[in-house]
Amino acid sequence: TFEDTDGSGSAPDFDLLGFQPEALRDELVSLDYQDGVTRLYYAAPGSDGLPALFQADAADGRTFHVLAGGPVIEAQASWAAGGFGAVTAGGVDETLQGFATGFDAEGLRSVGRIVATAHALDWAVASAPALQGQAGAWDEAGVFDPEWMITPDGRHHLWYSGGDGLGAGIGHAEGAAVTALQRGGDAALGDAGLVLGPSPSGFDAAAVFAPSVVRIDAPEEFRLYY
Repeated sequence: TFEDTDGSGSAPDFDLLGFQPEALRDELVSLDYQDGVTRLYYAAPGSDGLPALFQADAADGRTFHVLAGGPVIEAQASWAAGGFGAVTAGGVDETLQGFATGFDAEGLRSVGRIVATAHALDWAVASAPALQGQAGAWDEAGVFDPEWMITPDGRHHLWYSGGDGLGAGIGHAEGAAVTALQRGGDAALGDAGLVLGPSPSGFDAAAVFAPSVVRIDAPEEFRLYY
């Protein structure tokens, strides 16, 4: 866990408070503030050894307690038969919704919807993925690392990593509903949803992945960290 020591929101002055390396996978986690509680969702090995999704809550934003009873989401569909990876989740009206990386039986990664309609323990997994790799495109080898945001106009935005290895680029999809996402990228990059790719001579020449997006209100601006 990290703490912003001077309240500036600037990453360099975040202090590391502690970590637990034994079981936590090297995947994106999801933090959300719900009903006075900071809620963390993360991937770790479940009872069958496959990565499942766990929940931990903190009243003070730093002292997290893992929910008793084991994982809150385990493999329930073929697109996640090999377990789960990075997750993004949040509250929408009276439900909890989100997206998770799933590994199929062959290890191919895709992104699918997860939803809890009653409470934080009542999760269901969509029967089919929301996004998959596109044949012949930059993300053909799979999509993963979802980052989901709802803007004030009610539109849903989903950023994601795609391609081989750590990631060949970051893509974007959006829609008026969480079930109606369409890829929309930078036309200068060939579209197909791609918004950022590796810089041949830059620090990110080897891979671009793990998007985290912040929206600024005035003037409206999206800032992508990766």
